[in-house]
Amino acid sequence: MAESVWHQRHLPRYSVGFMYRTCIDVFVMLRAFTLFVAACLLVCSSALASPETSSKRVGNYEVHYSAFNTSFLAPDVAAALNIVRAKDRALINVSVREYLPGGGDREVAVAAIEGSTFNLLHRRPLEFIEVKERGAIYYIAEFSIQNNNEMIIIDTSVVPATAERAIDISIKRHFFHNE
Repeated sequence: MAESVWHQRHLPRYSVGFMYRTCIDVFVMLRAFTLFVAACLLVCSSALASPETSSKRVGNYEVHYSAFNTSFLAPDVAAALNIVRAKDRALINVSVREYLPGGGDREVAVAAIEGSTFNLLHRRPLEFIEVKERGAIYYIAEFSIQNNNEMIIIDTSVVPATAERAIDISIKRHFFHNE
């Protein structure tokens, strides 16, 4: 009887089983929240530790580049650039900006650009073409993706028209057959 009086004074209308389940529920929610925060921190730290760069700056020049499947191009864009859209084709796009001493920048033509792709078995040269559009000059080259999930290394050397030395770029990326 004394035990039930103690429960009535200190734990009104709640049973020990209810309190036990509540404590377990709180513990499970705290654990889930802790795991969620840990996962968020892991994702953020890995993104900050190894950001995917798509440009390289050397002196007053910055070379911007990207490589992707040609099937991502809109059909009209591919037709205008005479590019074959296919699941096993990719392209690299390169442009150069020069930072001027006064603080501005400008698109720069390239005096020489050469490159190759390497997929552990074959090294193939890239044939770049120059594309000029409203205020933009860029260079594109197509290459093939032999196998699905293929690691391809793209080595490119760019010499801006107003520079004396080459800027070397190396891209190492998995390419997939895009359906």
